[in-house]
Amino acid sequence: MYDSGYNRLFWGMIFIIFDINLENINILPNFVGYILIYSALNILISQHEIYEKGKIPSMILIILTLKDIVYTGKDSLLSEQFQSINIFGMITGSIISIINIYLIYIICKGIYYLAIDRGMEKLKNSIEIGWKSYFIIATCMMYSIPFFLNFSRKFNIFVTILAMINLGIMIYLAVLFRRCRLSLKE
Repeated sequence: MYDSGYNRLFWGMIFIIFDINLENINILPNFVGYILIYSALNILISQHEIYEKGKIPSMILIILTLKDIVYTGKDSLLSEQFQSINIFGMITGSIISIINIYLIYIICKGIYYLAIDRGMEKLKNSIEIGWKSYFIIATCMMYSIPFFLNFSRKFNIFVTILAMINLGIMIYLAVLFRRCRLSLKE
């Protein structure tokens, strides 16, 4: 019954993780990922009430990331090409990061509670490690990127390392959500 909800969580994460662009069109826009997560939470609410708390953050993220459908191609840490940095863009980016961290927390906490209720120690430990790792790296990324924009090219290696670790952790969480499709399907 709940397997489709966890499957949608997985695909939602895939849309959020990977940005594939064709010219100026974003093939995998983040807002589609948040729509999938929102629909997953609607399915999973009857499994655990904590998922209800994720609906509003996912709706806010859908709205805030609608702008991502058109890719300008000028925001790249690796190529050092940036649009003019304005306060609105930095505030919006920070808000998206904070809400995204909260949304991932709610999803992980729901899985954690279900794993405890069902005596699934391995899943409980895996989701706890995944959440803590994600929180640490996402917080470091959120606070460090504005500072790294002002450093020389040789310091970009730190941003690249953080981004690679973040990518690995997000893939780990997506795979955990996919595994829940089988272990928490009822």
